[in-house]
Amino acid sequence: MSSSNTFELSTFPDHSTSQTADQQDQDSNNFEMSSEDYEISIQQSETSANKQHRFSDLERTGGLSSPIEDQNQDDDLDQEFNLPRTIEYMGHPVVLESTNVLVSWKLKFQSMTCFQFLLVVGFMDQTIGSIMHYMLEYYQVDRSQLSLLFLLQLFGYLTASFANEPLQKRMGLGNLTNLAMFCLMTTCLGFYLKFPLILMFILSMFSGFGIGTVDCCLNLFVGNLKYANQLLGVMHAFYGLETLERTK
Repeated sequence: MSSSNTFELSTFPDHSTSQTADQQDQDSNNFEMSSEDYEISIQQSETSANKQHRFSDLERTGGLSSPIEDQNQDDDLDQEFNLPRTIEYMGHPVVLESTNVLVSWKLKFQSMTCFQFLLVVGFMDQTIGSIMHYMLEYYQVDRSQLSLLFLLQLFGYLTASFANEPLQKRMGLGNLTNLAMFCLMTTCLGFYLKFPLILMFILSMFSGFGIGTVDCCLNLFVGNLKYANQLLGVMHAFYGLETLERTK
């Protein structure tokens, strides 16, 4: 009896031994990490540590930081992401650059160019009012007829306000800016050559459309930069500066 019981007990498989072996194999597979995964985990930990350090700095300074500290942080971010660099997106090369005007000399030049653009726009926007009495003498019309220039310019500006978004999606920011410059240059040429009055009415619509379009393009470009509020304030100050200067 005892021998049969012993035989029956011995016939059962040893599940504890097999489970232990399987668990060891699973643990070894879990802890087997490649060198790339290890480097990724190290980079993630360093990134989280840098973020935590920045959060602690914000808490210490009350959410305010100096431009020098921001520039140093942006320099670190540019080096971290290897900026500027070119990537391929949907079959087209895309250049990734910094958006901090304090770091990039290219952005400094582009920002100054935008300021000069609005300086010219401010000059053009009040030109008709400044030369109104000369146009009255040259075309021999009254003020009510010549005031259609202002109305048609307003119509062109409103048209640009509604058409800017679909045109920007279809043409792109650069091509839309070139279209606005073409409208403004055509208007200047017409006023310089003293076109017939009917053509001046048409050019007034071109002028309003060009002013509204270039205003949209510049706001869109500068608005995506760092310190956008400060840059937009300075840029529109150039517009008001030229308007006040010419009306003296």
